[in-house]
Amino acid sequence: MGNMSYSIYLLHGLVITIFITRPGVMPYALESNEKSWMVTATVFAIIIATSIVSFAVIERGGIRLGRLCLKLIDEHGWTGQRCTLKS
Repeated sequence: MGNMSYSIYLLHGLVITIFITRPGVMPYALESNEKSWMVTATVFAIIIATSIVSFAVIERGGIRLGRLCLKLIDEHGWTGQRCTLKS
């Protein structure tokens, strides 16, 4: 879960807001402590699931893309200097 902590941080507010604002969720959760804990557990599971997907698709994809870019830069001998057009 340590690798996904940033995804959890970014997505928890969005998931909670979307889930809790669904019609009937808040009245249901306020009926009893058991129902409140059930809603909490469901939201927690959704946060973890969306964070896993976000980490796998976005973060790992970005890391792969960055490594590919670095490999291409190394292959073409880019030195970090600005490219200028000669007239």
